[in-house]
Amino acid sequence: MIFNKVGESRVQEFCLSCKHENKKSRRDYYKKHYNKNKDEKKIYYKKWKDSGGLEKRRLSEQRRESRKNNLISDLTEDEWNEALIFFGYSCSYCGLEESSLNGERLHQEHIIPMSKGGGCTKSNIIPSCKKCNSSKNNMDLDEFVKYANISKERYMKIKNFMKMT
Repeated sequence: MIFNKVGESRVQEFCLSCKHENKKSRRDYYKKHYNKNKDEKKIYYKKWKDSGGLEKRRLSEQRRESRKNNLISDLTEDEWNEALIFFGYSCSYCGLEESSLNGERLHQEHIIPMSKGGGCTKSNIIPSCKKCNSSKNNMDLDEFVKYANISKERYMKIKNFMKMT
């Protein structure tokens, strides 16, 4: 039996051979359980998704990443709502309104990417559609404005928002 070390002081709960055997039996159990309760699971997931569960999970992962990288993460829900109101519930880059996103919500876009030291703060978070958020990747605002041909008026609105906060 070989137990792997996890972190500095913890040891894995199963030896490698038991872990693989256990993994297979758990997978079989969950597969049977899902097939038996498929309709209930679909209803539950739809309710969870509609109530913002996916968004909450994404935000939680974002905050965790901020803490891991020692970045400030103090954005409140009220501050996020202020940003949404400032940009009229539309993408701050392309202007696509939340109502035309087929049920999707606007993303919290980091003006200064987390990979470049930008935290989850009021002055660094603006609303963005999935397309703009994904295509911005880890570019700075000025880089992205040139890359995506963002209008001068949208760029100035973002800059004004940053100054206000």
